[in-house]
Amino acid sequence: MDDAFTSLNKDEFVEQIAVDKINDQEEDVYMVGLSYSSPKDATYQYCDTSKNLGNGDAFLTKYSYNPADGNIKHKWNGKIKYSGSAGIDKPTKNVDRYDWAYCIAVDHQNTNTYVYVAGASLSSEQAMQCETCNGSSAFQPLPSDNFEGFIAKYDATDGSLLAYTYFGGPKGKDEVLDIAIKPGRDHDVYVAGYTESENLGFRALNTYDKKIGANGDGFIAGFDNCLTQLKYFTYYSIDSSKSADGQDRCHCLRFSNNGNELYVSGTSDQGTAGIATKNVYQRNPGGGSDAFVGKWKLKGAAYKPVWGTYIGGDSLDRGRKLAITDPKITGETYVYVTGWTLSDNLKLVPGSSVIQDKSAGGNDAFLVKLDGSTGMGIWATYFGGSEGDFPNGLNWFYSKKTGTQWVAMAGITSSPNTTGFIKGYHGKDKLKDNLSGLRDAFFATFNDQGNKVNLDYATYLGGSEDENFSLPDCGFNCNCLYNNAFSGYGSSVATLNDGGGTVYVSFSTNSPDVDDSLHGHAGGTIYNTGIPFICPDCPNCTHDNYDAFMVRMDMCSGKTCNDSRISTDQNSNITLHLTPNPFTDNISVDIFSDQNDIANVTVYDELMKVAFLKNISLVPGDNRLSLDFSSFPPGVYIASVKVSSQINQIKLVKQ
Repeated sequence: MDDAFTSLNKDEFVEQIAVDKINDQEEDVYMVGLSYSSPKDATYQYCDTSKNLGNGDAFLTKYSYNPADGNIKHKWNGKIKYSGSAGIDKPTKNVDRYDWAYCIAVDHQNTNTYVYVAGASLSSEQAMQCETCNGSSAFQPLPSDNFEGFIAKYDATDGSLLAYTYFGGPKGKDEVLDIAIKPGRDHDVYVAGYTESENLGFRALNTYDKKIGANGDGFIAGFDNCLTQLKYFTYYSIDSSKSADGQDRCHCLRFSNNGNELYVSGTSDQGTAGIATKNVYQRNPGGGSDAFVGKWKLKGAAYKPVWGTYIGGDSLDRGRKLAITDPKITGETYVYVTGWTLSDNLKLVPGSSVIQDKSAGGNDAFLVKLDGSTGMGIWATYFGGSEGDFPNGLNWFYSKKTGTQWVAMAGITSSPNTTGFIKGYHGKDKLKDNLSGLRDAFFATFNDQGNKVNLDYATYLGGSEDENFSLPDCGFNCNCLYNNAFSGYGSSVATLNDGGGTVYVSFSTNSPDVDDSLHGHAGGTIYNTGIPFICPDCPNCTHDNYDAFMVRMDMCSGKTCNDSRISTDQNSNITLHLTPNPFTDNISVDIFSDQNDIANVTVYDELMKVAFLKNISLVPGDNRLSLDFSSFPPGVYIASVKVSSQINQIKLVKQ
């Protein structure tokens, strides 16, 4: 990995982020993806060997954010870590060399912090032969062909590379699409992905299914933390006795707190057999391609399947990320899975209450909640507008104070009405409620209430141009690198599960004004580049460069969610926010209403004397009132907001 080049003058595509809370004054954020800014044929040192970078390399970078003063710093002296090999000048549909980091995981061992990165390498010449962190050779120092998966380990302090292994065979594509650290003293590194290689796990110490599917297969693999030994491997199937006639890919894996259970989600094409079990959400494939989820349990030294389910209707359905709850908070484990669907008959759960019970057109996002013990469905909802909605980020988080649970989703949308049913805002100012450019990123939070799910918040994220991997004038007909079927559509979400409510969202943007469009309240950072790029397969498709972008949002104030935000009862048609809280001079009252109404706003001081009184005429949608408290002394105030027959009281603190 190189740390000498800091000029980012071409395309940078962010694939995933990870956030690591050090203390109340430091949150470390890591970003991985694909960069075209590395100078072609530039050399860097790996052990005692010089390597050449190519035009399209995996990158890793680190930022540190201080919530106390709002400062964000680019760590490692502001330098980027590259991995790759010399390649062609521009991507074509026959790309033969590039390196793409798809996923990232952060691990703590005693007082040390390590970062693991994984993805795909199209570099048949790149040899990574040297000792690893335990003095042994890497599991696979040489690529078997020109399309291999890879895993790398770094020291989080200075970004130094500690271990690197390829993972693949000689007969086709091999990609690592997700990575997770198994809880426990060994800190084993588990990956999931897609392979076309037979006998990929022949050196594994423990296996479950050693037979690859006919047209490519998903896989789960576990390595020691120095990437020298393959401790576990299986091709993905719940019932290994059935022939896998389709193609399936594993896109996400998550461990339970103790590491005894492993949950995997992905996509199954052409009705792959052996994916589902009895008495689950959906036993049979719906047709076309389907999403899937499976639970695996550690038995001895190997994981074996417990249950599996399809998710999908009669058209094309793609599974991407999953999230699981902490049973210490929720009592038992629940599983959330997202992806996108063209089906208009997604299976709903009788007796549940959801946001959207039918497709709005095009590809819609879906979100499904499952019982982690049985795989039975609890609720399933569409989420989308009239065009395309593609989620790739999903996390569960909660409030220590109120017990409220949320599911956070991020993705890419071309629908002008995806967030048409916005219900309020958590942060300092409203972000963006309209689509601009061809596509925007989107972010949404969902409030889970047992067998009922509510949309808690939704916003577009983006500027006047395009936020996506694919080129704006080509759509999905452009057979370029950016339309890699296995990539994640470039939007990721990471949450700090400390009971507070801090959320980071990343996406790729071609918009020079993306920061302005978020009103400067994002706390994000943008790579400034500007060299035009032309796709050789699409001669009429020209645009400026793509950049990685990261935004931080405080869904709550302070360490725990306080009472600055009130959602009314289940029968209410309004949502209320008073922000910021605590405040200095001014505070905003934001009210979302489904109808024309009147809001009576009264603010009392500590002696319950009226300090402020005003009526607001509400219109359908968002309504805002700014209150000037500059002439009032610091202290505690009570805001009472009455709409129709409902009265909500909120404690305010002026500093």
